[in-house]
Amino acid sequence: AMLHCKVPLTSYDAHEKTANTGGTKAINYNKIKRTISPIEVAQRYGTVKHGFMRCPFHADRTPSLKLYGDHFHCFGCGAHGDVIDLTAGLLGCSKSEAARRLEADFGSG
Repeated sequence: AMLHCKVPLTSYDAHEKTANTGGTKAINYNKIKRTISPIEVAQRYGTVKHGFMRCPFHADRTPSLKLYGDHFHCFGCGAHGDVIDLTAGLLGCSKSEAARRLEADFGSG
């Protein structure tokens, strides 16, 4: 005879089992990086002047973060990264939250 567990799965255990997926579809980081540029993100969430913006990673008085098609680089503090890193910095959130925000705002995914 099969044994049935008398103790139901607690919500805590259930959460642990789905923690890595969050119960939602996986984030396609590569697609986001391919389809959304740091320049587009900077224009949406910040202010761009001549391809530069004020760096969200240090107290930047004058725009010293240079935006490229597939990455950014700050000549003030040396911060460097991709569109998801930039979004996380501008919005003050985690990379996964930034990626979900990009998927929502730019319709990628």
